[in-house]
Amino acid sequence: CRECGVKERRDWRRSLASCGLALIFGGCAGTPDLSPVNGPLLAQPRVEAADDWSRGFGVEGDVVMLSLSGGGARASAFSLGVLQEMRDTPSRDGARLLDDYSDRPGHRGVSGDDYGFDQELVARAAGAGFQLAIHAIGDAGNRETLDYLEGVLERFPDARGLRHRVEHAQVLHPDDFARFAALDLVASMQPPHVAEDQAWAEERLGPARIVGAYAWRTFAELGVPVVFSSDLAGSDHDLFYGLHSATTRRPRPTEANRDTATDGFTPDQAFTMEEAIRAYSEAAAFASFLEDHTGAIRTGAFADLTVIDLDPLQAALEPGAAAPAEWWESNVRMTIVGGTVRHDASP
Repeated sequence: CRECGVKERRDWRRSLASCGLALIFGGCAGTPDLSPVNGPLLAQPRVEAADDWSRGFGVEGDVVMLSLSGGGARASAFSLGVLQEMRDTPSRDGARLLDDYSDRPGHRGVSGDDYGFDQELVARAAGAGFQLAIHAIGDAGNRETLDYLEGVLERFPDARGLRHRVEHAQVLHPDDFARFAALDLVASMQPPHVAEDQAWAEERLGPARIVGAYAWRTFAELGVPVVFSSDLAGSDHDLFYGLHSATTRRPRPTEANRDTATDGFTPDQAFTMEEAIRAYSEAAAFASFLEDHTGAIRTGAFADLTVIDLDPLQAALEPGAAAPAEWWESNVRMTIVGGTVRHDASP
């Protein structure tokens, strides 16, 4: 983001705090250097109160699984399994599609066994009570993921309530959106992707498939929980950029696109500012079983607060419309984690 360009792990933490982020959850076997930022930024995870580190599933290959539990722990009941379905994007012909890429006949991408993940290992993890986060980008990759999860939940019915997530859920066939709701899944999506991909997405996917791409409004209308995140470190984690992408579906303004990016990309899928803020906060807490502790400012919740010098609800960002200049001039003035100031840029 605007504060980045850092190399050390602690610098990452400081940079993330300067961007207003107080709590990070996620995982990817390919980014081990970012794993220390999981949990409260610039502080040790609050697990001192935990009297029972009850489950540890272990490590096998690139799949790492861990569960923490215990009364009063900040990380209580949080668990994460990672099944990496995609390591590429449609821009590099990696995402698995049901039909050929529109600009590359005969090619449909790769997924699943092509990446060597252990489906049995992950299924048993879900059966042991672990929450799964499965990365899926293309419509074929998402369908394979849904088929897989459907089988896992038939085999382990008690795993249905674990709020398993599909990370990205970026391109779906119209028939598959409702399956997210039927399987009680969470769609974890990244607004910056629509800003960054729109220059080439329709050319690669074609006009019919693009209707099911970056479609967070479609998910929301079906009652599927939509979580927004940054795809750190794959995209810029500047909160102003994320909210701008979510509400306008436009790229960040540059000299090159200032006169051409005027309509927003499939603007009917945009979120309102309030919806976007809730997706980044309340929905994210829900996805991590932390809705009783964080995600909103209320009595008894963690004192995790971000102070900015602009009211986003008054910013008048609309689908397809250019953001006012002051939007990009705004800054995070303070980040408070657990009641402790971790970033202070107040005047």
